[in-house]
Amino acid sequence: MQLYSKSVACILTALLFLVCLPGCSDFTDYAHYDSRLKVGVFGGSISVRKESEEAKNIWQAYMSNINIISCGIEGAGFSSITHNENIPVQIARAPAFDVYILWASSNDVARSPLGLTTEQVDSTQDGGIIKSIRLIKRKNKQALILFFTSVPRFDSPAYRYRMQDYVNDQIDICDRSNIPYLDLFRLSGFDSSNFQPYYLPDRTHMSAEGYQQIGYMQMEFIRENIKNYVGNSRLRRNRIEL
Repeated sequence: MQLYSKSVACILTALLFLVCLPGCSDFTDYAHYDSRLKVGVFGGSISVRKESEEAKNIWQAYMSNINIISCGIEGAGFSSITHNENIPVQIARAPAFDVYILWASSNDVARSPLGLTTEQVDSTQDGGIIKSIRLIKRKNKQALILFFTSVPRFDSPAYRYRMQDYVNDQIDICDRSNIPYLDLFRLSGFDSSNFQPYYLPDRTHMSAEGYQQIGYMQMEFIRENIKNYVGNSRLRRNRIEL
């Protein structure tokens, strides 16, 4: 009886830990959508600010059979220098998903070294990306991993020019790892002459209009890759209709 009580206590503790995960704000709904693909979104503030719901609402409107769960933490990047809940930590603590969206912020550009595209430690942006991919593959070998590059920031010319190197490494790692990516840095269309309607006054974070601007592009990218994923994986084809 005592052993049984201890087992129950351990199970309840584990469940409480999962439900209280920082970042995975919609985890309580996770178990209620068994027929949907579970899509986890990981990143910094760009992936979790309230304005980001404008983009996620577009995804959901056109892909009704996915369940989007936001696991990002404001201030986090791929590097452990950016936040103690950096993206590899978010992935390690979260439940397993069918689809992982790694949404790069500008926190690494502002606060961590670039690193090397062959690095294995997460003290740099590049090492953090590689570690994130490795962790996902351990959790779910069949998972689809998608990557959004950083969007530009306009608070400082230094960041704007430096970010290009960080984005280029993001793309290089995706190419090496065979991960589909959406280059929002270049395809968003934001530049120094037109960004103001799409950004908040801090010139770093997008406004609701900014998320609307990229939301349809993201939706098409996600939808196309999920179609290919479902068609080429062992998942039952009736799990998602797009």
